[in-house]
Amino acid sequence: MHLRSPRARTAAAAAAVFAVFLAIYARTMLPCVGGYGDSSKFQFVGEVRGLPHPTGFPLYLALNRAVSRVPAGSLAARVSAISAACGALTLAAISVLGSLLTGSVPAGLLSAAVLGTLPLFWSSALIPEVYTLNALMLSSAALFLAAWMKGGRRAALYLSWAFFCAGAGNHPSIAAFLPAFLAVAFSGKGGVSVRWRDLPPMAAIAAAGAAQYLLILAWSRGDTPYIEGRVDGVAGLIRHALGGGYTVNYFPVALRTILTTHVRLYASAMGSQFGPAGVALAALGAAWLALNNRRFLLFLAVLWAGQLFLSLPSVTVETPVYFVPSCVTASILAGCALPLVERAAGRRGARLAFACAIALLAARAARTGAHADLSRMRFYDAFTDEVLGALPPSSILLSPNYQWTEAYLYKLLGEGARRGDRIFILNNWGPAKVPAYRRGREIEFHLYRPAADPVPPLRVFFQAQSGRDPRLAQFRRYGEGLAPLVRHGCAELDRLRSGGKGRLVLVSAKDEGAPICSDAAFDLLLSLGLKPRSSGGLRWGWSSAAAVVVEDGSARGVVRNSFGRSSISLRKGEAVGGAGIPSPAEIEIESSPLGRGDRSRIRVNGRLASLGDRGVNVVMLDVATGAVEDARNYTCGDLSGMNDAAVYEIVPGGAR
Repeated sequence: MHLRSPRARTAAAAAAVFAVFLAIYARTMLPCVGGYGDSSKFQFVGEVRGLPHPTGFPLYLALNRAVSRVPAGSLAARVSAISAACGALTLAAISVLGSLLTGSVPAGLLSAAVLGTLPLFWSSALIPEVYTLNALMLSSAALFLAAWMKGGRRAALYLSWAFFCAGAGNHPSIAAFLPAFLAVAFSGKGGVSVRWRDLPPMAAIAAAGAAQYLLILAWSRGDTPYIEGRVDGVAGLIRHALGGGYTVNYFPVALRTILTTHVRLYASAMGSQFGPAGVALAALGAAWLALNNRRFLLFLAVLWAGQLFLSLPSVTVETPVYFVPSCVTASILAGCALPLVERAAGRRGARLAFACAIALLAARAARTGAHADLSRMRFYDAFTDEVLGALPPSSILLSPNYQWTEAYLYKLLGEGARRGDRIFILNNWGPAKVPAYRRGREIEFHLYRPAADPVPPLRVFFQAQSGRDPRLAQFRRYGEGLAPLVRHGCAELDRLRSGGKGRLVLVSAKDEGAPICSDAAFDLLLSLGLKPRSSGGLRWGWSSAAAVVVEDGSARGVVRNSFGRSSISLRKGEAVGGAGIPSPAEIEIESSPLGRGDRSRIRVNGRLASLGDRGVNVVMLDVATGAVEDARNYTCGDLSGMNDAAVYEIVPGGAR
């Protein structure tokens, strides 16, 4: 069928973009409980009408609640699908916006393809989070603003404003849209400008957007089993909507640190996402807009400035949501480069450039998909089922970190596991708390409290992330016995540990732009006997490099173990940490996270010994000769299935 109408071609292209990326994201999304950070929490809060941390995310909660009630598939998969669908819809909107700005359907397709294949955007579309819904609200507001600026239709203006006001109920980072909107809304010539008569309907739309937060107030007054900060009254609701106690995270560092360090990290992170070609396309797109649509270029410039203002203070925090909006803005610019190429090289040259760009993006998509794929990540699901099936009633389980706590709560609250039993899940309680509890002090249950106050639990259990979790030794120092209840071993980890016995093992680990991969890399390092310095995982942008000797399954001789950009150089004959052996070769280990080099490399005697430049590299050397005997590389997909964990009953000294 030949589509003669430009509008029909644009719509067909947007539909194709949506269908293709929805299929890709649905195929690679998280299918069950897991993820990182708040992912598991978002999988059950809609089902139980629970309240997450401020700002509360009422738009996402309402959508989450509606999807939770759909009787199809698992609850976890349904909620994960929200992010996949919003990601695909965002790309469809970007496709239409690019076509509208340039009059070229291929330009819109290029913008969508650039954004859709970015590792950060792709990974955000796979987990239950607010990130892609935020991108959808932003891109839709920008689309209708561009339509209003071009045609002057008031309906487009009101729709743009409505998407912004609705998005304000999802994540505060969309606030960057407001100054950009104001910069262009009153500067148009003729009829394309906001008039006094537009203010009343826009005020009504803003009031409707603010009214979303009444959902927080209503659910707070209900009988929810999960709540992070009860809201009392309008004043409390306003504080909650503005971030509550989390406002300290908006500007957590000094201005000098932002200007001297975070600007460079931000630029490097964006460069790592887009690459030299993507950066060049964005620059060319800005040049084309400067010649043809200065007003929309002004909008994008002010929007990006607002995004910088909001994201720079948090550039080293594990919140990629602040980077996704910048990626949206840069991708819009990238598509606008195509008309400039056509002007310089002719239509045939532009078609060739478009084909080459799509081919390069397809190749990147294949790499990104392999690393970001979470469809095999079923460890959290299986292990939580096994543990809850083994725990006796009247138990307290000390989980190793926040994401494990939320995974258990998903099972208990979202799926109704062990309904009626007194099982309590506490987050990351240190060993010092348990002896205090044994002496009769009351434990306060912060995260999960049944309707009735619990009787003191009779049996306490602790989950270790691996058999080498340092807190196991701490429990023993407090005189506690540890009786194993559930163990999970990973065959690949066993092979890795057994293969490293008596060898010099070199490890270089970095994140891959997805926090879930960083957490999995942390678990891997812990399982090898290393002790990364972050108590909560590598976090987004963290890395660790180490050189160890593995003997009888225990790590010795750690040379370096750090976060950020890390480099180790060992001269031949130099002592390997405290292992008591000389290095058998010239060794270089480099680990640089996203935004600071984005590489993971190991060289032995000047030659590259590691297999890949992503994820975690492991190289094993003969201690005597320095010969490379084995080399392995683990990507995000690999790491998601490589977990070691165990649950131990904590038995007071002398009780058994």
